[in-house]
This record gives sequence, structure tokens and C-alpha cells, in this order.
Amino acid sequence: MNWSTTFGMRVRAVLDTNILVSAVLVKEGAPAAIIERLIAGQFINCITAPIIGELNDVFSRPKVRLRADETRLQQLLAI
Repeated sequence: MNWSTTFGMRVRAVLDTNILVSAVLVKEGAPAAIIERLIAGQFINCITAPIIGELNDVFSRPKVRLRADETRLQQLLAI
């Protein structure tokens, strides 16, 4: 069901840091599918300042940065 066409408005969601990080590190699975829908505009991500801070912290870690899909990370940052 596409909520945006059924009810005439886009769904708003708050995605946890773990979902966002997982989607950048692994190209398949539920987190990646959620991010694909976000990129496609199927819902609006209502992100908070603490989540942004946590994302900055996690992606500044060399161990995480080396595993990150840079394209996916840039897509998330652009949203």
C-alpha cells in the first residue's frame, strides 16, 4: 500500500541511527530497503539534532568509514 496516494499525504518517520548506519554499510536487507523508499520520496524522515550528532560520530570512526558505501552515504546526506 502506498500511503502517500491512499491518504493524500506522505508518511513521516524517525529512523534510528542504527537503521541509517546499517543501510550505508550493507547494500541489502531491511535497512537498505527502507532507505531506498526514503530516497524515492515515499516518506519523510524527521531527523533530530541528536541523531545527526550520533551519525557524525559514527561515520567519523575510521573503521566504519572504510566499510561505508560512499555513494549511499552521499545520498543520505543529500536528503
